[in-house]
Amino acid sequence: MSEQPLLRGKLVDYTPIEEGWSLYRLDDGNFLRVKTTVVKIWRTDQKTPDGLPLYSFAATNACAVFTPQEMVSLRPKEKDVI
Repeated sequence: MSEQPLLRGKLVDYTPIEEGWSLYRLDDGNFLRVKTTVVKIWRTDQKTPDGLPLYSFAATNACAVFTPQEMVSLRPKEKDVI
């Protein structure tokens, strides 16, 4: 399978500034942590209606499931959330 952006464009260099985790409490009491990380960015020749450049990107997702006990050890300052 070849890696092709949905829109053709020029591969651009970038610097990640912040890549945070999202946290979800599940109905069974466990927690799901999800993080999306961009791995490539392309600048297309297209523009938005406001005239801004249109970008396409490739990303990967990381996820993990934790029990309430594991979350307490990972996030001790937020016990009231757990």
